[in-house]
This record gives sequence, C-alpha cells and structure tokens, in this order.
Amino acid sequence: MRLAPLHPDHFLVWVWQNLPPGDRLGTIPLQVDDVAFELREDRETVRRNYVRLAARVRRNQRLGKEPFDGIS
Repeated sequence: MRLAPLHPDHFLVWVWQNLPPGDRLGTIPLQVDDVAFELREDRETVRRNYVRLAARVRRNQRLGKEPFDGIS
C-alpha cells in the first residue's frame, strides 16, 4: 500500500480506494468541499483536520502499523 497523500482531497480519494468495495459509500469519493457542506463547517477547518489525519496515517504507515491504528 502506498503512503497516504497529505493533500486533503487526494487523501479522501486514497481512503476511498483502499476500502473494501462493500464498505464504499457512493460511486465516487468525497472532497473537502462536500464534507464541509455536510458538516456545515468552515472549509479551511475541514481541510486542516484532514491534513492532520493524513499525517497521522502516514506516520503509522512508516512505523509499520495499520494506517488508522490509534486514530479515532
């Protein structure tokens, strides 16, 4: 599995592509704008949160752990 990208929209695509097909919701991955709209949050706040999440996932990958291990 390749390292998770840090760009928030690319990270959301990476997560969607790495889900088993039965766990995928929808036919295309969400983007930061979609999430911000659904959550009624500021786009910049959502973007920052996904960059932090992507960094944690990459750290886990480099350490040889499951990508989302310890992330809630």
